[in-house]
Amino acid sequence: MADLKIRSDTLDDAVSSMSTAITAFEDSESFASDLAESVGDENLRGTVEGFGNKWNKKREEMIASATTLRDTLKAINDAFTEADAELAKALDAPPENAPAPNPHGPTAY
Repeated sequence: MADLKIRSDTLDDAVSSMSTAITAFEDSESFASDLAESVGDENLRGTVEGFGNKWNKKREEMIASATTLRDTLKAINDAFTEADAELAKALDAPPENAPAPNPHGPTAY
């Protein structure tokens, strides 16, 4: 049987990286608006504002996708961590149908 190895630290790093990316996208909301205000030419300003509007829509979609991915990675990590803990606990537990140990020691026959 093949071993299944899950690196929870790697999944934690991925969750953290996704959170950082989400924050960066959220913080870039006003970038195009700020840039459009600094453009002197009216036509160019309109182009920058148009780009900004399209960027905002796409940025929101990317935030939603990144959030879904981050939450899925976290759920996977949590599920494997819980399963690992339960399996470890099962290895330490006595079998369910095993007779109780004799408090007086082994029985002589």
